[in-house]
Amino acid sequence: MAKIFVLGSLNMDLVANTERFPKAGETIKSTSYFVNEGGKGLNQAVACAKMGAETYMIGAVGDDEYGKQLIKKLKFYGVNTKYIQKIKKENTGTALITVSESENKIVVNSGANAFVNFAQVEKIINTKTFPGDILILQQEIPLEIVEKAIVLAASKYVKIILNPAPAAKISKELYKKVDLIIPNETETEILTEICPDDEVSTKLAIQSLHKLGVKNVVITLGGKGAVISAGKEIEYIPAKIVKVVDTTGAGDTFVGVVAVMLQEGKSLSKAANFANAAAALKITRSGAAKAIPTYTEVLLSE
Repeated sequence: MAKIFVLGSLNMDLVANTERFPKAGETIKSTSYFVNEGGKGLNQAVACAKMGAETYMIGAVGDDEYGKQLIKKLKFYGVNTKYIQKIKKENTGTALITVSESENKIVVNSGANAFVNFAQVEKIINTKTFPGDILILQQEIPLEIVEKAIVLAASKYVKIILNPAPAAKISKELYKKVDLIIPNETETEILTEICPDDEVSTKLAIQSLHKLGVKNVVITLGGKGAVISAGKEIEYIPAKIVKVVDTTGAGDTFVGVVAVMLQEGKSLSKAANFANAAAALKITRSGAAKAIPTYTEVLLSE
């Protein structure tokens, strides 16, 4: 079975629940507060592992207590952590998250994520990956590392899934090396200058991404579901109606589950539908990585 490598961020999430978001200059009280593991890279790795995939996390943490806790949690979820770098005299990345009425606002401090060493990433891709393995990338680590990893992984015939978040354009020639891109509505607009807010604009945005050279496209539409294109027809996947508790990590859940389903040989349509069900189940729970469902839980929810 092919392996999944996730190159990306590891953060400790500091989460405050509030009745509403504060205005500029305003201080309000939170209704509850908790700390849990997060970061797009970590969340996606956990999603893959909870689906049963052989998953390796590539990234960096600081030499602090948060870093130790994140590695311990990843191991607990079944993620292989031997490729996580420990950066001396740096703090582990943190995310300050405010959740109100099921929506969230997030401020990220990169910390050790900004110091991922490409020499080590290069060694891992060159010696540990094989054709058919999957590399998942986001953009919470330096963009230069992401771009170099795409080039190297493509040369090894590793399948590349890019979640361009936070949104930033990579070198145009690199899109041709990406097997699947998964942006949300905002990221799609930044990449294509087209907001996918109706059927016509969504089709134009997808065509724009294909023109860049991306083989397959999935745009996540939040409460409206998702839309997919494997270069031909466009398929809309409606959102499941659930009681929303916390949307943090829903997109990461979707990305990780899609990767595992594709690894198992499912079509993009079947992979995205199953991932949609997983993301719907996740948002009924509070938290990020800890709230991501297992494969069995998703099966039972359908």
